[in-house]
Amino acid sequence: MQTLFEWPELSALASPPESGQLLNLLRQYQTALQPSLMQDLSHISHFAQFDGGLTLLEVTSLGQDRFKLRYQYDWALNWNCAGETGSGTVTESMRFRCVSGSLALLPLKLD
Repeated sequence: MQTLFEWPELSALASPPESGQLLNLLRQYQTALQPSLMQDLSHISHFAQFDGGLTLLEVTSLGQDRFKLRYQYDWALNWNCAGETGSGTVTESMRFRCVSGSLALLPLKLD
């Protein structure tokens, strides 16, 4: 399922927008994007959680109105009763479309 964002600044971008412009705009709205960018961390542990520190790294054009956002964030695991603790950084990417003044995140769905 895609998440749609409509920000006034999107309408002002060139068509197709430049990757650098999009990255700057996404950084302005990073707080709004954050919940949609956080992936399931169960591949690390069922107790791993987002620990802040979201960094948007780069936007790459995939052609016409399609782009890929690379980002990273910190995770932490603190399950004291089982003696498990840890932390690390995850680097992820998410595709998105930028059309008609809106941005649609296209998360990868695994079956």
